[in-house]
Amino acid sequence: MFEYLKFLISQTPKVLLGISIFCAVAILMPDQLLHRIGFLPYTGSIRQYLLIALLLSSSLLLSHFIFSLFPVLKGRFNGKVIIHRGKKRLKQLTQAEKEILRGYIQNDTMTQTFDCTNGAVLALEYEHIIYRASALSQEFTDFPYNIQPWARKYLRRNQNLIS
Repeated sequence: MFEYLKFLISQTPKVLLGISIFCAVAILMPDQLLHRIGFLPYTGSIRQYLLIALLLSSSLLLSHFIFSLFPVLKGRFNGKVIIHRGKKRLKQLTQAEKEILRGYIQNDTMTQTFDCTNGAVLALEYEHIIYRASALSQEFTDFPYNIQPWARKYLRRNQNLIS
């Protein structure tokens, strides 16, 4: 019995789906149809095993599905957390950070060039408010930085945060 359990656990979702469908059809199929295909003599003695296989394969298939959703849900949750923290951070900007962000809003641009050693730029990048748009520098340590779309939208509506 444990060999069958190990076999089911090691299967891919495609195989588990096939096993589940086969077991469900074999259990639910009318006796007349089972007799026609010559499967009726076997179903009486193995119906309980088919039911166990159906329950196990369906449970494993469901667990595969649930665990495949975790990365998607985690990504969405992390994105919302970053935006929530970012909005809180935008209410506590230093004067240098306000000047940087004011350039994006006043010039109606997504990209500005900054020295990558600038502490205010690094702080905004760390907080996911801006991000480095290119790995190629324009002049040694000058890189283009884009503002996050959510931050741009939020600052357009709340320009008092950068004034």
